[in-house]
Amino acid sequence: MNTLTRYPFLLLLGFCAACSSNDKPEANASTATSAPTAAVEKAPPTNANAAIDEKNGFRTYHFGDDISMCPDLEYFMNLGKDVRIYHMKKSKENMKIGDAPLESISYSFYKGKFYETQLDIVGGYTGLDKVIAALESLYGKPTEVGKISKWASWTGQKAKAVATMANSSRDARLTITSLPISKQIEEEEKAASQEGGSKAKADL
Repeated sequence: MNTLTRYPFLLLLGFCAACSSNDKPEANASTATSAPTAAVEKAPPTNANAAIDEKNGFRTYHFGDDISMCPDLEYFMNLGKDVRIYHMKKSKENMKIGDAPLESISYSFYKGKFYETQLDIVGGYTGLDKVIAALESLYGKPTEVGKISKWASWTGQKAKAVATMANSSRDARLTITSLPISKQIEEEEKAASQEGGSKAKADL
């Protein structure tokens, strides 16, 4: 009588060991196949209005463009020392946003760099509603909306658009601004103000 015949429990132990060794490769295979799937997952967007950053400007112009790159713009006026306002040549400007007619479009340049556009919209609240609808189709839902007065804004990391009623006017207004250049303007104006205050203090 051989050993296995005398001790049948050894057969059972051998069988269990075989099952255990067969299970391990399957677990490893599962782990190996799941790892690449996790690696290609895309992170959710951190900017709710990424579309306005992709545009980063107005129509064919991008914020930061030098005035020399905009031959269709005509000088209109100065606004302070470093800001110049331009208008598009009338024959080349589309005076509509979606279904809303426009009264005027201005392009603002700071130290020769495009940083803001302002559009006056005909039609009061009706025109404002049309512009907001057009912007929603382009940028998606607004970042903020007015709870009392009628307005909406779309804010990204690079640019911001605000549609609202113009002050002391029956017309609506859309303003699209470069956030980095606006911050630059604010910082430089603050520095200039502090410098002027220091000089005045020395004279008193």
